[in-house]
Amino acid sequence: MIALLPFLMLSGLAHNALPLPLQPEPHAWHSWTRLGAQEPETPAAKPAAEPQKPEKKKFARLSSPDKDMALSGLHAIEKGEKQEDIDAGVKLLLDLGEAVIPLCLDSVARMEKVSRLDPLWACLNGVLVDDDLKLAWTSLSKKSPDAARMYLLRRYSDSTRKDAADFLQLMMASKAPAVAYEAARGLVLRGNQDALSIIEEHIQSRWLKEAATFRLDFAKVNRQALSSALAPWLKRTRLKEKLAGLRMFELFGIPEHIRLVAPFLAESDTSLRLAAINACRVVVAKEVPLERPSMTEIIERAEAWKAKL
Repeated sequence: MIALLPFLMLSGLAHNALPLPLQPEPHAWHSWTRLGAQEPETPAAKPAAEPQKPEKKKFARLSSPDKDMALSGLHAIEKGEKQEDIDAGVKLLLDLGEAVIPLCLDSVARMEKVSRLDPLWACLNGVLVDDDLKLAWTSLSKKSPDAARMYLLRRYSDSTRKDAADFLQLMMASKAPAVAYEAARGLVLRGNQDALSIIEEHIQSRWLKEAATFRLDFAKVNRQALSSALAPWLKRTRLKEKLAGLRMFELFGIPEHIRLVAPFLAESDTSLRLAAINACRVVVAKEVPLERPSMTEIIERAEAWKAKL
């Protein structure tokens, strides 16, 4: 696939990290509104604050000639045999602006069948602003493909919208693992410790195949806001749970708490020692984790870190 898909590479959602089919509620925004989770009004005592921008009700409409151009651009993306044809289709849609958003969302299923989602997401990244994410979400129907929902959910997770935490909290309750993970990711990026449990569940089951994805997903996380919640995961007794705790520390721990990792450097189990070494490398030394070190290297590095700590 064309490497124009930053949000999916980060998510592990276009990769095979989190399985489909998904089952998010297509009208989750309406449920969110009924729950009364509304943006706080600007207090009257602060007249200097900017007034809230009203939510847009509809996307701009395409004129008949522009709609033909948009359809031509989508056709070039879907059927183009050369990269320059696909790029030309992307540029055409970007030039038309926000009015192409509904057509782009409606074309997700077709693009998915021919592995052309990357350039389609590139178009949407260029024309869909954060302020319009709610409108885009509510424009989806029950027949909209899961890929469209996951794209918008990832965009919402990465957005700076004031209502993000409320919406993501609602979506985290989904029974669809991919939806719950993506919503939890967005909350964790906002410093929400309660959402860490969802991440830990996925780490337990998916780390070996998706470690690089998890590391990318949380590369810019605020560790200071999360590290204090990790101690319970490092006090468990089962091997799988110990490993998950160490990997959580690699992702969310801080140097001041590295003492929690130190005992694992003396473990007889090689996987535990390697996970502890990587936690030390990433959190303390700011180095990349080891991928497949030899047994000799694991022993030597574990002893070296024991001496340092």
